[in-house]
Amino acid sequence: MKFCVTIIVALMSLSFPALADESEHSAELLTLLSAIDTVPSAQDFHAVSLDPPLDLFFAADDPDLDIYLRRRAASLLSLFYSPQSRSYLLMLTLHGPLRLRWIATYTYCRAWSNRTTSPVLSFARIMLESKEALIRDAVVRGLAYMNSSTTNALLSQQQLVE
Repeated sequence: MKFCVTIIVALMSLSFPALADESEHSAELLTLLSAIDTVPSAQDFHAVSLDPPLDLFFAADDPDLDIYLRRRAASLLSLFYSPQSRSYLLMLTLHGPLRLRWIATYTYCRAWSNRTTSPVLSFARIMLESKEALIRDAVVRGLAYMNSSTTNALLSQQQLVE
């Protein structure tokens, strides 16, 4: 199973645009990401970007940005339910600082769990084997919003492990 997920993620990465030196982000995008106590809408991002999921991914993946902005960008990918956003979130679960991987894992589990149950549960089973307790925590917290017998069984099983 792990091998299948690794292959899928590797194949998805082939469709990503080149990630070369995208260290500059528009001031408008950074303003939306910097806002505190407000959640920008998808329309807000469309107003400042031709490709909001791509720009959010570049912001989340930019090691020169503050971790708050990076985490917020990863989280806000959930505003755009598309294969592109899903792929970007999955990529962010695999590399980068732990705090970024936590929010990407949580966001994927929470935002996609009621839309694509089977892939999220497959992802969750793999991530629950992580050596990093915070990653397992992100999965559990993200799945808490998913109401199904399969999810409840998985969470009950994980409770015995933790």
